[in-house]
Amino acid sequence: MRLANQGYYNLADSVSITVYLESSPPDGTPEVTLGTAKIPPLEVDEFYDATFSADAGNIPDFDFTYGTWHIALGLNCDNGNGNCDNTTADDYVIWYNPVVNHTDALHGIYTIGSAECDFVSPAAALDALLTRGMSDPVTFHLMPEEFIGQLYFTHINGSGPEKGILFTRHPDHADTATIVAVPTKTSNYTIRLENCTNLTFDGLHLKTLGASDFEDTYGRVIHLSGESNQLSFINNDIEGFTDDAHYGMENGVIYASYFTGSNLLFENNRIRNGTTGIDIQGANLITGPVSNLLIRDNEITGYRKIGVDLRFINHLEICGNYLRNGFLSSQWSNGMYISDVVNGADISRNRIQLEGNAEVKHALSFYDCNMEASQPILISNNFITMESGSFLNYGVSLGSSTHLLFAHNSINIYGTPGTFSSALTFQGEDTPQEYTNTVLNNNLVNQAGGTCVAYNNFLENPGFITEMNYNNLVTDGPVMFTVDQAPYPDMASWRSLTGLDMNSVSLDPGFASNTDLHCTNPAFDNLGTPVPEVSTDIDGDPRSPATPDIGADEFNNEPAETTLTLEVFLEGLYNGANSMRQAFDENGPHFGPGVADQIVIELHDASGYGNIAYTSPPVNLGTNGQAVITVPGTFSGSYYITIRHRNSLATTTAAPVSFSASNVALNLDHPSKAFGGNLLMMIDGKYVIYGGDVNQDGSVDTADMTPVDNDASAFVTGYLATDVNGDGTVDTGDMTIIDNNAAAFVSSITP
Repeated sequence: MRLANQGYYNLADSVSITVYLESSPPDGTPEVTLGTAKIPPLEVDEFYDATFSADAGNIPDFDFTYGTWHIALGLNCDNGNGNCDNTTADDYVIWYNPVVNHTDALHGIYTIGSAECDFVSPAAALDALLTRGMSDPVTFHLMPEEFIGQLYFTHINGSGPEKGILFTRHPDHADTATIVAVPTKTSNYTIRLENCTNLTFDGLHLKTLGASDFEDTYGRVIHLSGESNQLSFINNDIEGFTDDAHYGMENGVIYASYFTGSNLLFENNRIRNGTTGIDIQGANLITGPVSNLLIRDNEITGYRKIGVDLRFINHLEICGNYLRNGFLSSQWSNGMYISDVVNGADISRNRIQLEGNAEVKHALSFYDCNMEASQPILISNNFITMESGSFLNYGVSLGSSTHLLFAHNSINIYGTPGTFSSALTFQGEDTPQEYTNTVLNNNLVNQAGGTCVAYNNFLENPGFITEMNYNNLVTDGPVMFTVDQAPYPDMASWRSLTGLDMNSVSLDPGFASNTDLHCTNPAFDNLGTPVPEVSTDIDGDPRSPATPDIGADEFNNEPAETTLTLEVFLEGLYNGANSMRQAFDENGPHFGPGVADQIVIELHDASGYGNIAYTSPPVNLGTNGQAVITVPGTFSGSYYITIRHRNSLATTTAAPVSFSASNVALNLDHPSKAFGGNLLMMIDGKYVIYGGDVNQDGSVDTADMTPVDNDASAFVTGYLATDVNGDGTVDTGDMTIIDNNAAAFVSSITP
């Protein structure tokens, strides 16, 4: 609290103030004295910030009941000389604001579990939240147990942007907690959230046991309703229920209908089973959309009908998800169905995989989403695969939407031909409209006898697609395009009719598999056109700003690198028993543990040794004699390998070594493997590279002895070329190696 001297005279002496507590409404009579605070002397207009604390709950004979209380101050500053404060009316001051609210509201961290925890179950914790409210952020750590019972969250007093509620796994346990319930027709949920805010569920197993009657199957895990806001589901295993008897929407894992909430996040969850994975419907686009819906990096699998079903959304992001339908799908199966979205949408980096023989399949359907130019729809970097063999198969369907950019997607339909299939389908309105839609750099592949593109209502809206170009279109069927059901068999007829795809191609992209749409065909590289909105690919790899690749994968046409593994020992450092000492400097080992020294590798042209094709940077040579280097894939021929060391003879392989494989191993363990047999046999039978070429002229002779002799005379120490045996000191030990090899007229031998 701040106390100021606003009188006419200085406060010459220190005085005390008394702090009281009054119940509300205050009447000037305090219920208890909390204590005193000292004020130092103050000059006129000077202030003092006093700090005061008291535990009102532990004052003898005082009952600090729940409710609103007021602070009051006793400010008698009369120091006896009559010139400080002679007015007794202002000696007692009540603070009306701020007040003291004494409640048993929750705050801080609580544990939930059957033994020695704050609450025995999530239901008990929720009951406390609903009855007592919260005063500060609240975290519940759930023990790794199974908790049975439904949770119905409504508005919680005290919750807000700075006061969130978190239910999460106990950090001291690796296993997570399970919250599971048995639904009914009238209470179909494990967790229901209605008109609540700032709730997060993180790292939990949320599950339904499911139930069926003669009408339907009930299996919702999460039910959102009302105007719930700021809800986050992160890192959870959300397990729905699959029943063969019914296929209704009562069995959606995550469900919301006529919902008007905002700021919803589903991230890194495993969402499985059910009729639908995520089914969220706003009320309408005018007064009741769902605002700011984010669905990121989830795994949505095993669903019967639709992985993600969304309607009436104000701003949407669906990125980095993996969707795969359940094998029991028999009527129809969708990956994503999205309609009536405004104010921007980003559908990127998703992998949608539809399998089985459902009669009708739609991997991604996008309808009635009319954006502004400043907030468009971006659909990019998606892998979409579909197993054919059923009645109708549609990869991506884009209808009645504007300001849409469909770029860098890869679609593959494969399997037994169905009645009709199309990798990409367009459909404008039945009456003429103005559209601005762009389709660039997509892989549209149909290996099931169908079309690449089906264009409906072309007669009414021939301008539904404003620009379409730099795509790759491939079909093994007789017709590449249909326009209002009329066949256009090839690129030439399509271009003549529409003027689209003038720079598009028809090449086998060489997909890694039917469901892995990474490209392997080198002829497919750099065939796209720049799309600034898409700067990376599905894997997060950067795209070429000038010549990006077609499809979701930024194709790497560079040959694979080669890993060269060497085993070689140096005379100067050899320590016997297939090991080497570490090279020392004046302070000890010059390199880290396990590193003897460094070498340089050269690749020489097999047809002309004088041509050095590649020189490596310095490479660590282990005390075990091993060195591993990565050689760029552009060097895929055969090369002589030369090994250089700072004071050893350069030694070359006996023959060129092929680098066509991804891994090459070389062990210089015998003279037959070195050109000219140029290796020295040590006393234990190990072959090593000759040491002593201090000046690196290719010979060991007096020119090497001279600098060693000079440094030895000067008692030089350190990591030096003259220190041939690597002990950190230049002395007779180094001279001996040079003298022996010079006497043997040792020199480098090369092709």
